[in-house]
Amino acid sequence: MTLRITYLLAAAVLLGPLAMQIYLPVLPTLQTEFGVTQDVIQLTFSLYILAAGIAQLVSGTLSDRYGRRPIMLTGIVLFLLGSAACALAPTANALIGGRIIQAAGGGIGLVVARAVLSDLYPPAEMAKRLATVILIMLIGPMLGPLTGGYFGVWFGWRSIFWLLTIVSALVLVLLTARLPETLTAEKRGQTKSLRDGFALALGRPRFLLYAAVTTSSAAGFYLFISMVPFVMERHFREPTERFGELFIILAIAYGIGNFLATRYAAKIGIARTVAAGTVGVTLAVSVALAIEATIGLTATSLFAAMAVSTLSQGFFNPSAQGGAVGQVPERAGTASSLTSFLMQLFSAVLVQSLAAAVSHSIWPLLITLAVVHGAGMVAALALHRNAAMSLATTGRP
Repeated sequence: MTLRITYLLAAAVLLGPLAMQIYLPVLPTLQTEFGVTQDVIQLTFSLYILAAGIAQLVSGTLSDRYGRRPIMLTGIVLFLLGSAACALAPTANALIGGRIIQAAGGGIGLVVARAVLSDLYPPAEMAKRLATVILIMLIGPMLGPLTGGYFGVWFGWRSIFWLLTIVSALVLVLLTARLPETLTAEKRGQTKSLRDGFALALGRPRFLLYAAVTTSSAAGFYLFISMVPFVMERHFREPTERFGELFIILAIAYGIGNFLATRYAAKIGIARTVAAGTVGVTLAVSVALAIEATIGLTATSLFAAMAVSTLSQGFFNPSAQGGAVGQVPERAGTASSLTSFLMQLFSAVLVQSLAAAVSHSIWPLLITLAVVHGAGMVAALALHRNAAMSLATTGRP
């Protein structure tokens, strides 16, 4: 039963990240075809993140009220409709609109998946199960940019969105037939308002620290993957499909980190896992800065440094997300929604703010990554200190 749910959740969760990343290699192509500026075409990414965040903001609370299954299925339907709209888009504005619909559906998956796992497991075990879901889910993002790069070259960029339409239709059939409801009837309808749930979560310091860690991690990752296709083309002079090939390194590294999390995170403890992971991310970005300042980065050396960063993120992200939700067990769906919304909101603002700055120079990207991930490390170390003090005084971390 639990293994089946793991696979079902992974199938639902993969759609959002897959759609976010599969079209990245053709961003420069879209800019040229529609005759718009980079900051306009970047809206297809930044507004995708923001729309997903808004959907996540309400979907967790709705799943607390009406159950996990109907909200998850609604998200898949929206994703399917948005994917088809993108494939048919005649203008950049139409494409942006389709991406917003697609994101609204794709954003629901991870929130509801975390809530489902919180229905079934305590926080430490939930982090382990979530790592397993993400590890399985990585098959899509691992092959997404590579597939998108070659589909864009061979069949045109619209074929990428038709592929997403077909995949989401298959997932919808699978979940309709197999996904059970995990929230018992007596626990539904207890949510009175979003404001009450958010106030409850925001009033807990540990939730805020975990949210800061997950937000900085997501923002750094989204910033890198959205800007690096332009850096690859204009700074490193690499072809479109090269991004997809190198992106596999990041996906594999993230998968390794998730695998390590499934094996060791529960033993090490959530706070210590998060602290160690954020230190690894910050060190990796610092190495990239040092290489660029001395001998100069190549596309390969940049992705090698970022592979260490994404491995570290894969290791600590499930614990950080599970830790945030675990601070508000009585409102797990709402806490999951708020965590995801904060991640998406800050990421969207950051990505769009740097859209015009990152063109022919890599320095704005590297410096911003160092600042964002450094802030996450500070929050993680504060969490570790807080947990150590709590253990010393109460005997519990």
